[in-house]
Amino acid sequence: MEKNNYVSRIYYKGGNMKIKFIFLFLFIIITIVFIYIPKNDHNIKIAVIDSGIDVNHVDVSVIKRFDNKKTVMDSFGHGSAIAEIINKNNENIDFYDGNILDENGNTSVETLIKALDWCIDNKVNLINMSFGLSENNVKLQKKIDEVVSHNILIIAAAGNKFGLKSDYPARYNNVISISAVDSKNKIYKFAAKGKIDFVSLGVDVETVKIKKLAEVKVLSGTSFATANATGYISKLIPDDFSLSFKDILHRLKQKTQTLNNDERDSTYGYGLLLNKN
Repeated sequence: MEKNNYVSRIYYKGGNMKIKFIFLFLFIIITIVFIYIPKNDHNIKIAVIDSGIDVNHVDVSVIKRFDNKKTVMDSFGHGSAIAEIINKNNENIDFYDGNILDENGNTSVETLIKALDWCIDNKVNLINMSFGLSENNVKLQKKIDEVVSHNILIIAAAGNKFGLKSDYPARYNNVISISAVDSKNKIYKFAAKGKIDFVSLGVDVETVKIKKLAEVKVLSGTSFATANATGYISKLIPDDFSLSFKDILHRLKQKTQTLNNDERDSTYGYGLLLNKN
C-alpha cells in the first residue's frame, strides 16, 4: 500500500498522463522481472548416490529423488550422514538424492547404472559415491565413462579394505578416489591402498546419526572422507561448471598438502585436500 501511495504522489506532481502511464509501465516491468525471472544463484547440483537423505534430520535442499516410491527417506542412515557432511563444507548446494542403497547398504549394479543415467538426465555437476564394488564391472565402467563425457565429476570412496586395493569406481582413472586420515594426518587403519588421488578427514567425523548409524559410537572411514572432499571440491568448480576432469585434477593438486616425499603414492595419493578458499 505504501508503494502505491508513493507512485501516486509522483503522478500528481508530474501532472501529465503520459508520465503517469510511463511510470506505471516501468513499475509493472520491474515487478515482473523481479518476481518471475529465475535467479542464478550458482548453486551446484550434487547427486548423493547412497541410502537416501532424510530431510527430517538433515537441513539440506533436496530437489529430486531417484526413487520416489520409497516410504522411508533413509532406511540405513548413511546417506543422511554423507549429505550433512557435504553441506557443512558448502551450503550452496542443490542435492539430488540417488537413494538406491537398502537398509543394509546394498544395491545391484543394474540399479546403480540406472541412478547414473538419472544423474545425466538431471544434468548434475558432481556425484558423491561413498561406497564401492570390490570387482570391476564392464557395464558400470562404460556408464562411468558416459557420465564423465557429460562433464560430470565423480568423487568416490577408495574403500575400507584393510590395506587392499581400492574399490570401483574409485579405481577408474576418470574418477576422483578419496582415502581417509585423522586430525593428525595419520592414515585410517582400514583404508584401501593403490589408486588413491587424495586424502581428507575421515576419522571420528561429526555428523547426524540415525537408523543403523545411531548404533555406531564413532563414525570413521573413507565414506566420510569422501563427503568432506566432495563439499570442498564443489567450492572449486567455477559457476559455469566448464572445467574438464583433467582441469579439476590439476587445480586440486595445487590445493593439497603433500604427506609423502613422492608426488603421488598408493596411500596418500597426491596428498591432503586443504579446505581453504
